[in-house]
Amino acid sequence: MALLSIITVVYNRKVDMQKTLASVIEQTFKDFEYIVIDAASTDGTKALLEAAQSHINTLVSEPDKGIYDAMNKGLRLAQGQFVTFMNAGDTFDNKYVLQQIFSHLPSNTDAIYGDTLFVNEASTSLGLMSEVRKRPLKKDCSWHDMKEGMLFCHQSFIIKKSLCLEYSLQYPLSADIDWIIKGLKNCKKTFFFEESPIAHFQIGGASQQSHFASLKDRFYVLQKHFGFFATLRSHFKIIFK
Repeated sequence: MALLSIITVVYNRKVDMQKTLASVIEQTFKDFEYIVIDAASTDGTKALLEAAQSHINTLVSEPDKGIYDAMNKGLRLAQGQFVTFMNAGDTFDNKYVLQQIFSHLPSNTDAIYGDTLFVNEASTSLGLMSEVRKRPLKKDCSWHDMKEGMLFCHQSFIIKKSLCLEYSLQYPLSADIDWIIKGLKNCKKTFFFEESPIAHFQIGGASQQSHFASLKDRFYVLQKHFGFFATLRSHFKIIFK
């Protein structure tokens, strides 16, 4: 059993998938399994993955019901003690980052989180998430800190497989924050804060392309966890920032 399961979901993003695949392969930390869920791509992505199958432990290529359905497929297949998602276009910050994390990870750690560098399709830096959103990360985050939205991307979040639930298909654009909050609620021991950025997130996914719908979806997620009035107050605070 691997210590970590890295899961990638992809659909018709061959160029972006090349970036992610290279980033996973070059990791100096090797105690992981790599799972790729392809939604039956038709642009050459499937052929790329098949050619790289020596680096992929589990490859599934079949239609799905959307990104979170695909991510749930990956979770069901994961055998690692910890799981993390690195979707097409996203990369680790550098080839040493996983080695750095797991070489000094306390034995009682339930979850790991860190900052994320936002990049565009050309991989040009747009700034750290904590700086862009003006919400500095702290060493003792909990699920309560998510009341104003995501503190860190799921690409920079690693959690014990036994503590995470499946993504809710009820939230087609914001199930990631719901998944993180539910996972953090299940953590009983240590959160490990990695001070260096863990991942690069490529801006321009489904939530950015449907911004208003994504905000509405996120409101319903946060309302479920924090209540209507607390969520309303938080959103006014976000607007005035």
